[in-house]
Amino acid sequence: MALSKALQELIQGAKLDVNSVEEIARAAIAEDLGGSVDVTSSATIPEEQFAVAQFSNRKPGVVAGIPILCAVLEVCGISDYKIEHFDGEVVSANSLIISAHGKTQGILLAERSALN
Repeated sequence: MALSKALQELIQGAKLDVNSVEEIARAAIAEDLGGSVDVTSSATIPEEQFAVAQFSNRKPGVVAGIPILCAVLEVCGISDYKIEHFDGEVVSANSLIISAHGKTQGILLAERSALN
């Protein structure tokens, strides 16, 4: 599954290489899974269950890494997300950075890699 056209444009706009960003996202997820699957999510969460995720910051700061976060989401099958703040924006504590909607298993898989 390739990254969406909109995400490819965001990545290119950040002067990053689309293939490299996708490789980084896939490598982060592969490392998290350790060559296996997310056993806990697979055992406890129905595959067809959907959820909403909200990525926010705890402290004031400058947003960074949005193209990578979005790549991780898309690699995990989450294509329904909304970016509220982009790289370089100054945000106050507890600002909503990105909201995402998709399969719960995909969101949980993305969450670990995206936050690291």
